[in-house]
Amino acid sequence: MPDRSAERRTSERDAAAAVRDLAAADREAAAACRDQSQAEADERTADRESAAADRERAAAGSDHRASDRDASHAAARARSSVRSHAAADRQHAVADRLDNLSDRDESQAEAAQRTSDRDWAREDRERADADRDHAAVDRAASRVAADERTTAREHAAADRARSAADRTHDDGGRAAPNGRVEGAAARDEAAVDRDRSEALADDRISTREAAAADRERAASHRDLAAAARDLSQAASDRRSSTRDDLADGRERAAAGRDDSASGRDRTQTATDRRGGGEGAAADRQRAAAYSYLTVTDREQAQAQADQRIADRDQASDDREQAAADRAQAAADREAAARDREQARAELRHAQFDELTGALGRELGLLLLEREINRARHANGRLVLAYVDVDRLKRVNDNAGHAAGDALLRVVVAAIQRHLRSYDPIVRMGGDEFVCALANTTAEDARSRFQEVAATITQSLPDASISVGFAELRPDDTLDALTRRGDAALYEAKRAC
Repeated sequence: MPDRSAERRTSERDAAAAVRDLAAADREAAAACRDQSQAEADERTADRESAAADRERAAAGSDHRASDRDASHAAARARSSVRSHAAADRQHAVADRLDNLSDRDESQAEAAQRTSDRDWAREDRERADADRDHAAVDRAASRVAADERTTAREHAAADRARSAADRTHDDGGRAAPNGRVEGAAARDEAAVDRDRSEALADDRISTREAAAADRERAASHRDLAAAARDLSQAASDRRSSTRDDLADGRERAAAGRDDSASGRDRTQTATDRRGGGEGAAADRQRAAAYSYLTVTDREQAQAQADQRIADRDQASDDREQAAADRAQAAADREAAARDREQARAELRHAQFDELTGALGRELGLLLLEREINRARHANGRLVLAYVDVDRLKRVNDNAGHAAGDALLRVVVAAIQRHLRSYDPIVRMGGDEFVCALANTTAEDARSRFQEVAATITQSLPDASISVGFAELRPDDTLDALTRRGDAALYEAKRAC
């Protein structure tokens, strides 16, 4: 079985990436909560500033009332003017607060939508990458299937040619070798089945590629929408900055009013020294109390503003950490993709012998078991050929391992040429191969391997093979059949 460690590493990396994504989402949610808390703090600050403004206006009213005692008509007109301006200021302040609240709500909604769009875009790209991986695997499988169909058709043509030659040269009444005509028909049926499988694979590839393209387009649309929302957010930030500047101007105006109130207090003190007045003294005491409260409110507002700045800095740090986590998750996904590719390469290496193209031992034994079971469900005829390449060690010692490798490739190519495409050829190790010929007699198998030996001699005159044959018995296992084939090979080498 292929090594599972790569798959485990891939699963662990995917799980780590998912944990990082969840941590980033938690940080973004915490930042959103801080933004909401900051918005509420801004509202409380605005309320305190409004109360302070009301207190300042009340103090100014007290001062005006003290002045009214000296000049009632002028003070009345002044109070009316102050009240009118105060009402206008309150209306502007209320309008500004409503605009700020609306802008904050819109900013939060747009930020949430941008985050959602980016998440969807990332998921679409991941699905598109997965579809492309599947499509690449399907293409590779299609190419392998196409090569198998080509080989099957070539072997089918060769089987028909041999069958025709057997019928032409059969002048003694002897029947043609068994299984060739049936093998050609079976190979044609296998080629038709592979054509159907190839068509289905092509449909799957086209579907996956179309789905990947759709997801790419959807991701691009979401990215464009997120960019548009970013521009809108920048404009909203500029509007908020303008409103902050207006609020600063109002605070400076309030400070000017405080200075004016202080001047009136000094004037009133001088008046009290000259004439006194308990009502004016009480008004000044109330004005002083209101001024103290105003200073306290400003200190609280400054502390809240400092906390808001700290929260925004923390939110920025959290977003940077989330971006780093996402980058690490992307790197983990890339490493997982490389691990999957390595696992597929290891699987291919485990299934086929890279030097000769024959089946590897593990997969080959499974296919030999399947051929035995298939023969038992049919007519029960199957011949196992145990092949040994003669003098391979001598070739390696005298001419080098490159010459030995070339000899092995020539032997396997000759076997593939004269056997049917669906007859398994398994490299058992070193210079030994095992073949299974279904619906065939031992005599027909010997005839085929005589042709194999002749083809090898044509390519390499000094090369030869030894073959032992074992016919399937009703109670045979693969191990028993292989042992009898090995024993027959031993007898054949002794006879040479």
